[in-house]
Amino acid sequence: MTEPLLEHWPELEARIRVANHVLLACDFDGTLSPIVPRPEDAYILPDCAAALKELAELPTYDVAIVSGRALADVKARAGLQNALYSGNHGMEIEAPGLVIEDEVTERSRRVMRELRQALAPVVGQVSGAFVEDKG
Repeated sequence: MTEPLLEHWPELEARIRVANHVLLACDFDGTLSPIVPRPEDAYILPDCAAALKELAELPTYDVAIVSGRALADVKARAGLQNALYSGNHGMEIEAPGLVIEDEVTERSRRVMRELRQALAPVVGQVSGAFVEDKG
């Protein structure tokens, strides 16, 4: 069984305070945004956005937002200018002055398009279920 993070907070805080550099990586859905019934209804919690914006402006911190969402989607929802973003489970990565796209991305997109076309009619028969196109 794992111990809750807060039980170790004094030790972690001490290590963060003396670190030369800190990378804070956060998942978007369910961490920075509440879980919502429809993906398009997700939004970053205002307190999270303010805290991350403040940290991202400090020279000793890097803030990363990690998501299964498409890169453009998570960037628009998080809205942090100085953050590193990882979208589509790491297939798309972008930060100020850096863009990385996985070499299998185009092939994967083609396969996912085919899967979406095959699954959408079947999944659509289940009440409340849908296939989300993340690009």
